[in-house]
Amino acid sequence: MELTPVNVINQIVAWFAVTILEMIFIIDNVPYWKSVIPKWIAGNAAGIIFVLLYFPYYDLAKFTASRQLETVMIYIWWIVFYFLTILLMRWWFGLSIGQTMVRCIMGICLFAIGNAVIQNFILGLWFPELAEKDTMLYLLLYTACYFLLGATGYFFFARNMRLVENLYGIDSPMVCGFLSILLIFANIVWDISNGIFKHGIEPLMLTDKYNTIVSTVQYFCAFTSVVFSLFVLGILFLFYRITYLRQEENMLQYLQNEKEKQYEYSKQNMEVINQKCHDLKRQIQALRFSRDEEKEKLYQETQSAADFFDYVVKTDNEILNTILTEKGLICHNKRIRLTCTVNGGDFNRISVIDLYTIFSNALDNAIECVEKYEEEKKIIAVNISQIGKMNCIMIENYFDGELIFQNGQLLTSKEDTYYHGFGVRSIQMLSKKYKGDMRISHTNHTFSLQIMLPA
Repeated sequence: MELTPVNVINQIVAWFAVTILEMIFIIDNVPYWKSVIPKWIAGNAAGIIFVLLYFPYYDLAKFTASRQLETVMIYIWWIVFYFLTILLMRWWFGLSIGQTMVRCIMGICLFAIGNAVIQNFILGLWFPELAEKDTMLYLLLYTACYFLLGATGYFFFARNMRLVENLYGIDSPMVCGFLSILLIFANIVWDISNGIFKHGIEPLMLTDKYNTIVSTVQYFCAFTSVVFSLFVLGILFLFYRITYLRQEENMLQYLQNEKEKQYEYSKQNMEVINQKCHDLKRQIQALRFSRDEEKEKLYQETQSAADFFDYVVKTDNEILNTILTEKGLICHNKRIRLTCTVNGGDFNRISVIDLYTIFSNALDNAIECVEKYEEEKKIIAVNISQIGKMNCIMIENYFDGELIFQNGQLLTSKEDTYYHGFGVRSIQMLSKKYKGDMRISHTNHTFSLQIMLPA
């Protein structure tokens, strides 16, 4: 490759195209840009120096004894180029090695698609002299092509890839080794395709007799590069999504098991509460026979202790009694006003643990939301009713924030997005399990969670 202005521009633009397309798959998961910017400047300065070293390196490769060795040296340079960008992304954004490799290889696939379109279709087949005759138009096409690819990659892939720390198996040596081999193999396929496009059929290009064959082979090579890149991109996206969903399923199952333990513990608490209620009633009766000077004091103490049990809920459903009483006592301790209105409701079709999980997650979220407000705003209202063949559960609480949704999922407001946000998803998953529905709304500083379950 000769050291010409167009080639220098090509190398610099290629560097920024690769790194920016890789960042498309990371940009949603960058918490602190201020710490990234100095690294980004230093990394790009080093990257530009590296890509400019390609020209003397290419000249050195041309002096080798064989064309095969020259080709191998060029392969090695591009492989180093790609791995260098991956290491830089890891340094810039602090992601794990597996997370970085998956996202960066997807960005490199977008770059390979753009490179095939620009170098093979636009310059190779349609406008072969464009770069030399109109450099500005060439740069505009180059920029527009990668901009469209970046926007497409973000819309269809990147925005659906949530960052999860310690994602199941993605950082294992086996997965990282596989990703490295995949990148090397993909690079060889791209180079072979481009090599055949540009050099492999040179003898046939010397005569007009084989123009049709030459054109057919070139189109085939260009399409092969694009299709293969799309295939690798799709495979990596599916691998990531399947891994993420498996991790989420494991976490939901873990939470479900924890709720089972919590339910058993709550049942034991209910037995203690019932016994205490019985003892208090007997104690109140005993006050009648106390001496006058002690009676008033003991009566006030007993009455205060008895008020604690006003939060014991009595419905026709023992599971609801357990859940609502348990959460009522928690609200009492946190000085939260919890009101419960139960007008029917048949939950016999819902398993004990699933029903406990739904109510427990919903009320835990409501309690955690309102406990940070002043006392007059610490209000939670639970309304349970039956509408036709559906049980309607409405839980409302004060909320003055803003709801943010992504891909139909309510995003948690907590910094630790991995360990939180599963409560709502668990409710949604269990609602769908019973062919029900879950809806969230926010009006007039009131957060409403409506759950519909079959009766």
